[in-house]
Amino acid sequence: NVDLDANERTSVRGGQRLVIPDGIQEAFDCYAREKFATITAAVDNATKIKRTQQQKQQIDNSKKKRPNTADAPRPAPTREEEIQQLRTSLGDNILKRRNVDATIESVLRRLKELECDVIEAKKEKMHYIMPNGRGGSIDIDPDCGVILLSQLTDSLLEEVTVPASTQSSSSVNVNIEAATVSGDEEPLQEPTQQSQQPSTERISTKPSSAAGQSMKRFNYVWNQRYSCWIPKSKVLSNNAHNTAQKNNARIARNARKMFKKKRTAFSKRSKDIIAATSLAAAGASGWGVQSVIFGTMKAMAHEMGLEITDKQLAAAVPDVGSLKNWEFSLAGGCLAQVISEIAKDAERMMQKYNKRLQITLVTDHGNREGVDHFVKMIVWSSQDKKGRNILRHFNLDIDKGGHSMVEAANAIHKSLQSLHLEKIDVEYTYITGDSGGGAKVQSLHPQLVEIGVMPAISGCMNCLLHAFNLAYETACKDSLGDTGMNKNTTFQMIYLAVLMLNTVKKRNNLDHLKKYYSMTMTQLLDNESYIAGASTNFIQAFDELLAVVEETEDDTATEELESELEIDSLLHETTSNPPTDEDGDELLTPYDIFAEENVRETMMERTTDDNAADETAAGEDEESSAGESDDMKMTREELADDCPTDVKEPNFGRWGTISFVAKVVKQHWLPLFYMAQNIKDTEKANSYLHTITSKLIELMSAKAHPDDDTPTHYASLQWIVAFGEAFFDANMDWAKTNDPIFGPGSYGHITRLVPEHLFMMKKQFDGLRDGGWKSNPLFNGFSRAVDGIAPRGDLDKCGREFMERMPELFLQRFEESFAEHTKKWRERQTLPVLIAAGHPLIVKWFCRWLFNHSVSIPSIEIDIYHYAGDQATKINLRDCIEWLTEKVPVDEYHRIQDDPLIQELINDLATVAQSEEEIDLLDPATWGDHDFSRAEAIIWNAVAPRAAHQQRVENLVQTAAHLGQTHVDEARRSARAKIHCIFYRDYKTWASAIVRQRKKEKMAEMEATQQTPKPKKKTRQKREQRVKVEGKARLELFSEWIDAQLDGIEAAREELGDEAMKAIVAKLGKENKSSSVEQDEAIQQYKKASKSNKNRTVSSVHLADVTPWMEGAIILSYLTATNKSKEYIIAELQHRKVRRPKTRIRKKNKKPVTINIKEWSDMNEGELRHILRDDERARLQKDEEKVFAKVTDIKSIKPFSEKMKQWMPRQWQIYKEKKGTG
Repeated sequence: NVDLDANERTSVRGGQRLVIPDGIQEAFDCYAREKFATITAAVDNATKIKRTQQQKQQIDNSKKKRPNTADAPRPAPTREEEIQQLRTSLGDNILKRRNVDATIESVLRRLKELECDVIEAKKEKMHYIMPNGRGGSIDIDPDCGVILLSQLTDSLLEEVTVPASTQSSSSVNVNIEAATVSGDEEPLQEPTQQSQQPSTERISTKPSSAAGQSMKRFNYVWNQRYSCWIPKSKVLSNNAHNTAQKNNARIARNARKMFKKKRTAFSKRSKDIIAATSLAAAGASGWGVQSVIFGTMKAMAHEMGLEITDKQLAAAVPDVGSLKNWEFSLAGGCLAQVISEIAKDAERMMQKYNKRLQITLVTDHGNREGVDHFVKMIVWSSQDKKGRNILRHFNLDIDKGGHSMVEAANAIHKSLQSLHLEKIDVEYTYITGDSGGGAKVQSLHPQLVEIGVMPAISGCMNCLLHAFNLAYETACKDSLGDTGMNKNTTFQMIYLAVLMLNTVKKRNNLDHLKKYYSMTMTQLLDNESYIAGASTNFIQAFDELLAVVEETEDDTATEELESELEIDSLLHETTSNPPTDEDGDELLTPYDIFAEENVRETMMERTTDDNAADETAAGEDEESSAGESDDMKMTREELADDCPTDVKEPNFGRWGTISFVAKVVKQHWLPLFYMAQNIKDTEKANSYLHTITSKLIELMSAKAHPDDDTPTHYASLQWIVAFGEAFFDANMDWAKTNDPIFGPGSYGHITRLVPEHLFMMKKQFDGLRDGGWKSNPLFNGFSRAVDGIAPRGDLDKCGREFMERMPELFLQRFEESFAEHTKKWRERQTLPVLIAAGHPLIVKWFCRWLFNHSVSIPSIEIDIYHYAGDQATKINLRDCIEWLTEKVPVDEYHRIQDDPLIQELINDLATVAQSEEEIDLLDPATWGDHDFSRAEAIIWNAVAPRAAHQQRVENLVQTAAHLGQTHVDEARRSARAKIHCIFYRDYKTWASAIVRQRKKEKMAEMEATQQTPKPKKKTRQKREQRVKVEGKARLELFSEWIDAQLDGIEAAREELGDEAMKAIVAKLGKENKSSSVEQDEAIQQYKKASKSNKNRTVSSVHLADVTPWMEGAIILSYLTATNKSKEYIIAELQHRKVRRPKTRIRKKNKKPVTINIKEWSDMNEGELRHILRDDERARLQKDEEKVFAKVTDIKSIKPFSEKMKQWMPRQWQIYKEKKGTG
């Protein structure tokens, strides 16, 4: 804003009279530099207007008058002088914000003072007519309240008012109140006549024609003290607004630049981001990923208002080939980052401890969905940015490696060569893998030593989880049978139950399944027909359901129902054969009615007494009475909503699913049974669901005898659930936890704790052997179920004899298998890890045993904390160490001391052995005056990377199938696996920790403000407490995680250089590691399988398949000449009335003649066994409608002759002799 003085034109040109409000200095400086000449030209035209004497009298007398130097020449100021003068002349007045309504009102008042007629007044524009008849308009900006006189006319310039101001008597002002707006400033207060509002007087002056035309190109901006003419192409703005405009212009310029090229123009980092995030949709095709990117870019361009053509948009989107190249580039960056980290860690270990960095291997041969992979992972000890010890993992590749030991070892060697660690001080010291199948670790490790990949002092270990699961699988299958289409087993029953739920959910939706369950549960609690059927056929299951129903004042029906059931039970005991009418309904005599009423009264009294006793007990022990019952009790509404919705199909190869699903089916037994009945009634006879539910109903309702109270498979289910709760589940879950010292990234690295945990398991298992399970309350349900089954005489009839024999066999088979698969943990090669055991006393006395194997170990009880929470397990110290070391022969005792780990820490271990205090080498708080930091580092380097199981790579096998769903080649699958390992594997752990911390802070805040958190929904299906990262938090944290990983990758790329990176990426993209031999073999196998026509007719219902180990069948492989089985086979063939085989013999020049070649006695055991197998196959196909693809699938036969049944004891004796336990 400029006060114009005709007598001080040169001063105005010099900038001395320019006064700028606060907040717009920078914008005005820019404006003054660019358009100062244009402003001064406008000022010159305005000052040529004739001034009158009245105007001169209004000049401030206090202001020193200067001589008129309008015509005197004066040098133009430099640009620097102009800027400095503008800054020094800055005033302290700040423009105040004026709202639109106040501005319009002020304008109207001013126009009225000028005697103008307003013909139209709107918020956007105002039209008026001057007294001389000429008109004009004023534009109003409704967003900020600024009025721009963008259409000034010559008429307006003719009628101007001059303020009677004491500050500038010769200034020319058009006093229409139009205020600029800056930010969120306060509205301008209406000026008072005494203070700021100048008195005005109308005059008639008219500028020259040139001046009038020039002024049309300017807008006039006025406030109470300052005024200025500015070009219409410019507006005043503050610094923040100017900066924002520049940023917006830059963003818009970059956005348009992306769409001006003929192909995609993403930067290197943007390409990495797209490659990393698109991997989340690895199951989608390249066209699918490209379409998502295209749709996102099109929507963003639309929202930003970018005017681009479809052709430009299509060119900007990366094609399928570009996406593939970006994946290889990012995979190379991931590999470069790993190489850089290993090099730094190796240098740290060598410089600080003079030790080579030890790297361990974890492998797994797997096949998922027809995709064969040999997963290879490396693990090493590293440090984070804060200097804390951590474990790092990296997946080398998921290529095929061959199933022979030589092929697998060569594949590992080739994968390790991709790390280019030849010049780095590292060594491969340990490998964990499968103990069976392809590339089993006990055979693979010697081959790796032979080809020089691993040193001779390296070690190997089979997977601990496989040991757990194989023992469990062996016990289940040998005692209760396997799953399968033709199997009538408990495991087939629970599989069908889950299959029914999942099929309903997939066919319709989740809400549909919940409605089915809710309606079934409601009917089960209220409908008399449901109640009668459940209370008769499934007494125990119905009692367990009623025990869960919460007893409230509104649940009178349930209470009456319980009483009636107990009354009916008592009446049934007193009158075993009550009279019935013609329809079969029971007739009640007057005595029966009287007895029923008395029993009901007695029951009510007993219930009242029980409730009173419960209240008394609750008063004595408040804590014990509160928790469990409240957690178990559920209202009817909660039961109706307690639908099992996320249950995986049970599979012995999928760890933990059998035990979990068994619990679900047991808890939901009744609603699942009646759901199956209802679905069967609503489905067509030949539909898939009808077939599933029909078989499920038959298995769930199967009983050894119709009068039994307990179904056969319900009793077996009770045992499976009880064994899981008492022993298996907690130990399986422990094996899948992190090491408490090694931290969140140590999933599976619990090697140092395994030996002591195996001893804990032994003590627990000993408590179940020899009938010890009967005293365990967790098996009460099974005991009650067995009591509901009557004796049937023979084991193959699945009566009580079967159920009493089954637990003994189950425990025996579990113990044998588990001991076989875990024996390596007690060998001398593994024992050195005890120096880092979980309890300091175990460490101390193991160290003393190392220096003196005859040392007397005290018999004291110690607490081991391995399970969730603060649950402690007591073990005997002496028994533990003696059991762990009993497998070490005396002559090999010294070899333990020669172990490289022991020798490296021999002095530290001697200190631990001699100390009277408990020292934990991984806990500095227990070190005292001695520094064990070197021992701690060596344990982290040598012990921590050893994996106890291979669940990490097992998950990668499943991921490999997902990454290869779109049939991408082998090299690209491995590239994706590298990206997945860096960007996805550890993200969930990292994000979960952050979300968990946020939830804790939120809960603390709610407690501080006394807010009540939302109650959790009750459910009988216990789930593992996991923190879910979902919604906006998931994307927010994923974005932060990606940026952090890309920063490391970019640094590694710069460190290696462009040429090395190009070589790495080219090698990843060109190598084809698949075995052509195995590919051809797979094609032939598929071709053979595709030609087989399998009849998948559902078999008829039988009670249950009895395994050979339950004395229900004869193992054919045991019927040999060595075992002297010929007479037993002949007796069975004769009992089955099998005809002797015949053959045709063609004689010379004669017709073929059919003759019997041999008698039964003339045949050997092999021939007889084949004939018996063929007959068994025919019998199963005819009688039980079982279909077998090959005759060799028949592994056992059901005996019918008395002679063959006598073979049963001999079968057990052969087995024991074979195992060396007979």
